[in-house]
Amino acid sequence: MAPRDVIDQTLHKLWGVKLGKPTSNEANSSRWILAALSDFNGQLQAQDIIRFLEKATVNTGKPVYTDRYLTPTEIKKDV
Repeated sequence: MAPRDVIDQTLHKLWGVKLGKPTSNEANSSRWILAALSDFNGQLQAQDIIRFLEKATVNTGKPVYTDRYLTPTEIKKDV
C-alpha cells in the first residue's frame, strides 16, 4: 500500500539502484524486480518476495558492491 517512491528508496539498500553499477545502462532494480515478481495485475504476494530473498541470498559471498546486499548476478538468476 506504500507509494512506489517510498518502496524504491527503501529497497535500494537491499538491491541497489540498477542491476549493475549505478552508472551502467542496466535496468532500474526496483522496477525490474517488482515487475518480475508480480502477477499480471501488478500485485505482489509476500510469499513471492520471501522466496526470491531466500534464493538470492543462498550464494552470497565476498561483497562486490558496497551499495547493496544482493548482487545483480544473484538477482537475475533467481527472479
